Amino acid sequence: MFKFKKKNNNKVIGRQRAYSSRQLENRRYLYHSVSLEQAKQQSTNIKFKKDETDINHITEINITKFWIRRIVELFIWSVIIVAGIRLLSLSTVAQVKVLNNNTQFNSMIYQKIIDQQLASSWFNHNKLTVNVNNIAKVLESKYPTIVSVKANVPLVGNSLNIDITTSSPRLFLSTTYNAGLVDGQGRVVSIDNINKASSGLIIVNYPISVKLAIGDNILTPSIVNFINDVTYELKLKKITVNYFEVLPGANELDAYITNTKYYVKFDLQSNNPLLQIGTYLAVIHNLSLHNQSPSQYIDVRIPGRAYYK
Repeated sequence: MFKFKKKNNNKVIGRQRAYSSRQLENRRYLYHSVSLEQAKQQSTNIKFKKDETDINHITEINITKFWIRRIVELFIWSVIIVAGIRLLSLSTVAQVKVLNNNTQFNSMIYQKIIDQQLASSWFNHNKLTVNVNNIAKVLESKYPTIVSVKANVPLVGNSLNIDITTSSPRLFLSTTYNAGLVDGQGRVVSIDNINKASSGLIIVNYPISVKLAIGDNILTPSIVNFINDVTYELKLKKITVNYFEVLPGANELDAYITNTKYYVKFDLQSNNPLLQIGTYLAVIHNLSLHNQSPSQYIDVRIPGRAYYK
Protein backbone atom coordinates (compact mmCIF):
# COMPACT_ATOMS: atom_id res chain seq x y z
CA MET A 1 0.00 0.00 0.00
CA PHE A 2 1.05 3.51 -0.67
CA LYS A 3 1.34 5.98 2.05
CA PHE A 4 0.88 9.67 1.69
CA LYS A 5 2.66 12.15 3.67
CA LYS A 6 1.90 15.82 3.77
CA LYS A 7 4.67 18.31 3.66
CA ASN A 8 4.70 21.84 4.88
CA ASN A 9 4.68 23.28 1.37
CA ASN A 10 1.23 21.69 0.78
CA LYS A 11 2.45 19.32 -1.92
CA VAL A 12 1.00 15.84 -2.15
CA ILE A 13 3.49 13.05 -2.47
CA GLY A 14 2.52 9.99 -4.41
CA ARG A 15 0.14 9.59 -7.32
CA GLN A 16 -1.89 12.71 -6.51
CA ARG A 17 -0.62 15.72 -8.41
CA ALA A 18 0.41 18.56 -6.28
CA TYR A 19 -1.01 22.06 -7.05
CA SER A 20 0.17 25.31 -5.81
CA SER A 21 -2.22 27.81 -4.25
CA ARG A 22 -2.08 29.95 -7.36
CA GLN A 23 -2.92 27.02 -9.58
CA LEU A 24 -5.84 26.11 -7.37
CA GLU A 25 -7.04 29.68 -7.54
CA ASN A 26 -6.79 29.61 -11.31
CA ARG A 27 -8.70 26.37 -11.45
CA ARG A 28 -11.43 27.79 -9.26
CA TYR A 29 -11.56 30.88 -11.47
CA LEU A 30 -11.85 28.79 -14.63
CA TYR A 31 -14.48 26.62 -13.03
CA HIS A 32 -16.53 29.59 -11.99
CA SER A 33 -16.03 31.20 -15.43
CA VAL A 34 -17.26 28.09 -17.17
CA SER A 35 -20.13 27.80 -14.76
CA LEU A 36 -20.99 31.47 -15.32
CA GLU A 37 -20.86 31.05 -19.08
CA GLN A 38 -23.06 27.99 -18.87
CA ALA A 39 -25.46 29.85 -16.65
CA LYS A 40 -25.57 32.77 -19.09
CA GLN A 41 -26.07 30.39 -21.98
CA GLN A 42 -28.88 28.62 -20.17
CA SER A 43 -30.42 31.96 -19.27
CA THR A 44 -30.17 33.10 -22.90
CA ASN A 45 -31.72 29.86 -24.10
CA ILE A 46 -34.57 30.20 -21.60
CA LYS A 47 -35.13 33.84 -22.58
CA PHE A 48 -35.05 32.95 -26.29
CA LYS A 49 -37.54 30.18 -25.74
CA LYS A 50 -39.72 32.56 -23.72
CA ASP A 51 -39.48 35.27 -26.38
CA GLU A 52 -40.28 32.71 -29.08
CA THR A 53 -43.27 31.53 -27.06
CA ASP A 54 -44.41 35.15 -26.56
CA ILE A 55 -44.00 35.87 -30.30
CA ASN A 56 -46.01 32.77 -31.21
CA HIS A 57 -48.70 33.76 -28.72
CA ILE A 58 -48.84 37.33 -30.06
CA THR A 59 -49.01 35.98 -33.63
CA GLU A 60 -51.91 33.72 -32.72
CA ILE A 61 -53.71 36.66 -31.09
CA ASN A 62 -53.13 38.89 -34.15
CA ILE A 63 -54.43 36.20 -36.52
CA THR A 64 -57.51 35.74 -34.33
CA LYS A 65 -58.13 39.50 -34.25
CA PHE A 66 -57.62 39.68 -38.01
CA TRP A 67 -60.28 37.08 -38.74
CA ILE A 68 -62.65 38.50 -36.15
CA ARG A 69 -62.28 41.93 -37.77
CA ARG A 70 -62.81 40.45 -41.22
CA ILE A 71 -65.94 38.58 -40.08
CA VAL A 72 -67.33 41.75 -38.49
CA GLU A 73 -66.58 43.75 -41.66
CA LEU A 74 -68.19 41.06 -43.81
CA PHE A 75 -71.28 41.11 -41.60
CA ILE A 76 -71.51 44.91 -41.74
CA TRP A 77 -71.16 44.96 -45.54
CA SER A 78 -73.75 42.19 -45.83
CA VAL A 79 -76.19 44.24 -43.74
CA ILE A 80 -75.50 47.34 -45.87
CA ILE A 81 -75.98 45.43 -49.15
CA VAL A 82 -79.20 43.77 -47.95
CA ALA A 83 -80.51 47.11 -46.67
CA GLY A 84 -79.61 48.78 -49.99
CA ILE A 85 -81.36 46.08 -51.99
CA ARG A 86 -84.38 46.36 -49.73
CA LEU A 87 -84.38 50.16 -49.98
CA LEU A 88 -84.16 50.16 -53.80
CA SER A 89 -86.57 47.30 -54.45
CA LEU A 90 -90.12 47.94 -55.66
CA SER A 91 -93.21 45.96 -54.94
CA THR A 92 -95.22 44.65 -57.87
CA VAL A 93 -98.31 46.18 -56.24
CA ALA A 94 -98.57 49.95 -56.73
CA GLN A 95 -100.51 52.56 -54.79
CA VAL A 96 -102.98 54.09 -57.27
CA LYS A 97 -104.98 57.27 -56.77
CA VAL A 98 -107.52 58.45 -59.34
CA LEU A 99 -108.16 62.19 -59.56
CA ASN A 100 -111.32 63.65 -61.14
CA ASN A 101 -112.65 60.14 -61.23
CA ASN A 102 -115.98 60.60 -62.98
CA THR A 103 -115.69 57.46 -65.04
CA GLN A 104 -117.07 54.05 -64.27
CA PHE A 105 -113.50 52.82 -63.80
CA ASN A 106 -112.27 52.79 -60.24
CA SER A 107 -108.67 52.56 -59.15
CA MET A 108 -108.72 48.75 -59.15
CA ILE A 109 -109.21 48.67 -62.93
CA TYR A 110 -106.12 50.80 -63.48
CA GLN A 111 -104.17 49.04 -60.75
CA LYS A 112 -104.57 45.67 -62.45
CA ILE A 113 -102.81 46.93 -65.57
CA ILE A 114 -100.12 48.74 -63.57
CA ASP A 115 -99.35 45.64 -61.51
CA GLN A 116 -99.11 43.57 -64.68
CA GLN A 117 -96.59 46.03 -66.11
CA LEU A 118 -94.52 46.00 -62.93
CA ALA A 119 -94.44 42.21 -62.87
CA SER A 120 -93.66 41.89 -66.59
CA SER A 121 -90.06 43.13 -66.34
CA TRP A 122 -87.29 42.60 -63.79
CA PHE A 123 -86.18 46.21 -64.31
CA ASN A 124 -89.51 47.40 -62.90
CA HIS A 125 -88.64 45.77 -59.57
CA ASN A 126 -86.00 48.42 -58.83
CA LYS A 127 -86.42 52.13 -58.12
CA LEU A 128 -83.47 53.04 -60.33
CA THR A 129 -84.59 51.12 -63.40
CA VAL A 130 -88.40 51.20 -63.26
CA ASN A 131 -89.88 52.42 -66.56
CA VAL A 132 -92.69 54.72 -65.44
CA ASN A 133 -93.03 56.28 -68.90
CA ASN A 134 -93.90 52.94 -70.45
CA ILE A 135 -96.51 52.31 -67.75
CA ALA A 136 -98.08 55.71 -68.47
CA LYS A 137 -98.13 55.03 -72.24
CA VAL A 138 -99.84 51.67 -71.75
CA LEU A 139 -102.53 53.21 -69.54
CA GLU A 140 -103.17 56.17 -71.84
CA SER A 141 -103.36 53.98 -74.95
CA LYS A 142 -105.83 51.60 -73.33
CA TYR A 143 -107.97 54.27 -71.65
CA PRO A 144 -108.19 57.46 -73.71
CA THR A 145 -110.18 59.15 -70.93
CA ILE A 146 -106.95 59.42 -68.93
CA VAL A 147 -105.53 62.92 -69.10
CA SER A 148 -102.25 62.34 -67.30
CA VAL A 149 -100.33 59.70 -65.36
CA LYS A 150 -97.79 60.78 -62.76
CA ALA A 151 -95.60 58.21 -61.07
CA ASN A 152 -93.73 58.99 -57.87
CA VAL A 153 -90.87 56.71 -56.84
CA PRO A 154 -90.70 56.94 -53.03
CA LEU A 155 -87.43 57.38 -51.15
CA VAL A 156 -88.86 55.40 -48.25
CA GLY A 157 -91.12 52.47 -48.89
CA ASN A 158 -91.38 49.96 -51.70
CA SER A 159 -94.67 50.82 -53.37
CA LEU A 160 -94.79 52.94 -56.53
CA ASN A 161 -97.25 55.83 -56.11
CA ILE A 162 -99.24 56.63 -59.25
CA ASP A 163 -101.70 59.49 -59.63
CA ILE A 164 -104.09 59.16 -62.56
CA THR A 165 -106.07 62.18 -63.74
CA THR A 166 -109.13 61.35 -65.80
CA SER A 167 -111.28 63.58 -67.96
CA SER A 168 -113.99 65.53 -66.20
CA PRO A 169 -117.44 65.11 -67.77
CA ARG A 170 -118.95 68.20 -69.37
CA LEU A 171 -122.17 66.89 -70.90
CA PHE A 172 -124.86 64.34 -70.19
CA LEU A 173 -125.44 62.76 -73.60
CA SER A 174 -128.35 60.44 -74.36
CA THR A 175 -129.01 58.52 -77.56
CA THR A 176 -131.95 56.36 -78.55
CA TYR A 177 -129.97 53.38 -77.25
CA ASN A 178 -128.33 54.49 -73.99
CA ALA A 179 -126.78 57.45 -72.16
CA GLY A 180 -123.35 58.47 -70.97
CA LEU A 181 -121.13 61.29 -69.76
CA VAL A 182 -118.96 63.13 -72.29
CA ASP A 183 -115.81 65.11 -71.55
CA GLY A 184 -114.48 68.27 -73.17
CA GLN A 185 -112.98 66.28 -76.04
CA GLY A 186 -116.32 64.69 -76.88
CA ARG A 187 -115.27 61.31 -75.49
CA VAL A 188 -117.56 59.10 -73.46
CA VAL A 189 -116.16 58.70 -69.95
CA SER A 190 -119.02 56.84 -68.26
CA ILE A 191 -122.08 54.89 -69.32
CA ASP A 192 -123.35 53.00 -66.26
CA ASN A 193 -125.39 54.06 -63.24
CA ILE A 194 -125.99 57.58 -64.52
CA ASN A 195 -128.82 59.76 -63.23
CA LYS A 196 -129.66 62.59 -65.59
CA ALA A 197 -131.36 64.70 -62.95
CA SER A 198 -128.54 64.44 -60.38
CA SER A 199 -125.61 64.71 -62.76
CA GLY A 200 -125.66 68.50 -62.66
CA LEU A 201 -124.39 68.60 -66.24
CA ILE A 202 -125.69 70.09 -69.44
CA ILE A 203 -128.19 67.68 -70.97
CA VAL A 204 -127.79 66.92 -74.68
CA ASN A 205 -130.00 64.65 -76.74
CA TYR A 206 -128.37 62.87 -79.64
CA PRO A 207 -131.28 61.23 -81.50
CA ILE A 208 -129.42 58.46 -83.33
CA SER A 209 -129.16 54.73 -82.69
CA VAL A 210 -125.65 54.62 -81.29
CA LYS A 211 -124.54 52.46 -78.40
CA LEU A 212 -122.20 54.55 -76.31
CA ALA A 213 -118.99 52.92 -75.11
CA ILE A 214 -116.17 54.17 -72.93
CA GLY A 215 -113.62 56.13 -74.92
CA ASP A 216 -115.79 56.67 -78.00
CA ASN A 217 -115.50 60.11 -79.60
CA ILE A 218 -119.16 60.84 -80.15
CA LEU A 219 -118.94 64.62 -80.40
CA THR A 220 -116.16 66.86 -81.64
CA PRO A 221 -114.42 69.24 -79.20
CA SER A 222 -115.81 72.17 -81.21
CA ILE A 223 -119.39 71.02 -80.62
CA VAL A 224 -118.77 70.63 -76.90
CA ASN A 225 -117.23 74.11 -76.76
CA PHE A 226 -120.14 75.55 -78.76
CA ILE A 227 -122.66 74.11 -76.31
CA ASN A 228 -120.68 75.38 -73.32
CA ASP A 229 -120.41 78.89 -74.82
CA VAL A 230 -124.16 79.09 -75.47
CA THR A 231 -124.91 77.88 -71.95
CA TYR A 232 -122.50 80.36 -70.37
CA GLU A 233 -123.60 83.43 -72.35
CA LEU A 234 -127.28 82.78 -71.83
CA LYS A 235 -126.74 82.18 -68.13
CA LEU A 236 -125.20 85.65 -67.87
CA LYS A 237 -128.56 86.99 -69.14
CA LYS A 238 -130.41 84.80 -66.62
CA ILE A 239 -131.66 82.52 -69.39
CA THR A 240 -131.33 78.82 -68.75
CA VAL A 241 -131.44 75.98 -71.23
CA ASN A 242 -133.50 72.97 -70.27
CA TYR A 243 -131.64 70.73 -72.72
CA PHE A 244 -129.92 70.76 -76.11
CA GLU A 245 -130.47 68.55 -79.10
CA VAL A 246 -127.78 67.87 -81.69
CA LEU A 247 -128.88 67.10 -85.25
CA PRO A 248 -125.65 65.87 -86.86
CA GLY A 249 -127.06 65.52 -90.37
CA ALA A 250 -128.00 69.22 -90.48
CA ASN A 251 -125.14 70.53 -88.32
CA GLU A 252 -127.85 72.01 -86.17
CA LEU A 253 -127.98 72.61 -82.42
CA ASP A 254 -131.38 73.24 -80.89
CA ALA A 255 -131.49 74.89 -77.47
CA TYR A 256 -134.75 74.37 -75.56
CA ILE A 257 -135.16 77.38 -73.30
CA THR A 258 -136.57 76.80 -69.81
CA ASN A 259 -140.10 78.07 -69.15
CA THR A 260 -140.74 78.89 -72.82
CA LYS A 261 -142.63 77.22 -75.66
CA TYR A 262 -139.89 77.71 -78.25
CA TYR A 263 -136.37 76.56 -78.95
CA VAL A 264 -133.45 78.28 -80.69
CA LYS A 265 -131.74 76.90 -83.79
CA PHE A 266 -127.96 77.39 -83.91
CA ASP A 267 -125.54 76.54 -86.73
CA LEU A 268 -122.78 74.23 -85.44
CA GLN A 269 -120.54 75.07 -88.41
CA SER A 270 -120.33 78.70 -87.40
CA ASN A 271 -116.94 79.80 -86.13
CA ASN A 272 -118.54 82.56 -84.07
CA PRO A 273 -121.32 81.27 -81.78
CA LEU A 274 -121.34 84.60 -79.93
CA LEU A 275 -122.73 86.32 -83.04
CA GLN A 276 -125.66 83.91 -83.14
CA ILE A 277 -126.25 84.35 -79.43
CA GLY A 278 -126.30 88.13 -79.90
CA THR A 279 -128.86 87.79 -82.68
CA TYR A 280 -131.09 85.64 -80.49
CA LEU A 281 -130.88 88.12 -77.59
CA ALA A 282 -131.81 90.98 -79.94
CA VAL A 283 -134.85 89.09 -81.24
CA ILE A 284 -136.31 88.27 -77.83
CA HIS A 285 -135.67 91.85 -76.70
CA ASN A 286 -137.62 93.28 -79.67
CA LEU A 287 -140.42 90.75 -79.19
CA SER A 288 -140.69 91.56 -75.50
CA LEU A 289 -141.22 95.24 -76.35
CA HIS A 290 -144.39 94.20 -78.19
CA ASN A 291 -145.34 91.56 -75.63
CA GLN A 292 -144.81 88.85 -78.18
CA SER A 293 -143.14 85.45 -77.94
CA PRO A 294 -142.43 82.75 -80.54
CA SER A 295 -144.63 79.71 -80.31
CA GLN A 296 -142.22 77.21 -81.92
CA TYR A 297 -138.63 78.38 -82.61
CA ILE A 298 -136.18 81.19 -83.34
CA ASP A 299 -133.71 80.49 -86.13
CA VAL A 300 -130.40 82.41 -85.95
CA ARG A 301 -128.36 80.18 -88.25
CA ILE A 302 -128.08 82.78 -91.04
CA PRO A 303 -125.59 85.54 -90.14
CA GLY A 304 -127.31 88.92 -89.60
CA ARG A 305 -130.81 87.50 -89.85
CA ALA A 306 -133.33 85.84 -87.59
CA TYR A 307 -136.51 83.95 -88.23
CA TYR A 308 -139.09 82.93 -85.69
CA LYS A 309 -142.37 81.13 -85.66
